[in-house]
Amino acid sequence: MEAAAREAEEEVGVKLDRLEMAFSTVMHRMEEEERVDFFIRVNRWPGEPFNAEPDKCDDLRWVDIHQLPVNMVPYVRRALENHHSGIPFDEFRG
Repeated sequence: MEAAAREAEEEVGVKLDRLEMAFSTVMHRMEEEERVDFFIRVNRWPGEPFNAEPDKCDDLRWVDIHQLPVNMVPYVRRALENHHSGIPFDEFRG
């Protein structure tokens, strides 16, 4: 949870409280390099998220969970679907 809070502050400028965070899902990505990503659900946070790393991220915006952008990062789309479906672990081959 500490890593997730640190990354949230670095990437979207919000400070997360561990009490507001809960495990969502894990994804083993098998692309050019293998990675394991942990996804966390956050209930609330102070302030408004913003793109704190514009050199690494094209866009950051609120969207309807049922109308995700077509150009979304594929493994992140799958992680959201897994969260919604209660799937705690998945593998993604890109």
